[in-house]
Amino acid sequence: MMLLMMGASALAETDFSEFRDVIPHSPFDPSALLHEQIVPLGFSPGSHFAYLRYMPDEAIGCFLWRFQIINMVTDEVVFSQQWSQETCGQITSHEHLLARLGSEFNAHLEQYGISPSVTPLHAFPLQHSGTHYMVSLRSSQPVVNDEQVTVPLEVLMSASQKGQKSIGQRSLELNMSMAMSWGHEVVGYLSSPHERRVVVVVREVHRGYEGPPHVEHLTLFGASLEQGF
Repeated sequence: MMLLMMGASALAETDFSEFRDVIPHSPFDPSALLHEQIVPLGFSPGSHFAYLRYMPDEAIGCFLWRFQIINMVTDEVVFSQQWSQETCGQITSHEHLLARLGSEFNAHLEQYGISPSVTPLHAFPLQHSGTHYMVSLRSSQPVVNDEQVTVPLEVLMSASQKGQKSIGQRSLELNMSMAMSWGHEVVGYLSSPHERRVVVVVREVHRGYEGPPHVEHLTLFGASLEQGF
């Protein structure tokens, strides 16, 4: 995961020397894993979060990107724009993407009241106003359907003196005795500067199209630090 140090200027004018790789790589063999990257762009007082996602390219031969804005209360994607076959050879890097579409992205940020800002990733536990927060994954009874086995995984946030709540779900998938998704782990959180709300980052590994190298996938879950416990 990459961290974009945002200033008041447009995205297209960002100083890219300020990038930081803030998520440690998965413990899997790097030669057998294609990493995904997420670049946080900013939060709004209305519980929206914007980011760029760079997906690993297994065989398409394109620079794969997606610009998204999510509602941190419902985890709904309220706006999404991504690469296409038509622009495959025209946008080939992060810098090129922002130079070409930065002003367009800025317009969408303004529409949702999102201010580009520095957004560091933090590891749990989280300490806030005297409360200790942790996020964990809990598996439940496997569901068997013919040769496919699904193990539901609940993403749980616990808070001292408040209790516990579910903030999302993932699953471990097996098909014909072959793992299709595995290696789930909580990576950390990004804090909104406007409200007591965070974005929790969960990592998993998906089986490659023809086996190794496999593909890293990052999922984001919004969570209030005050409500729902």
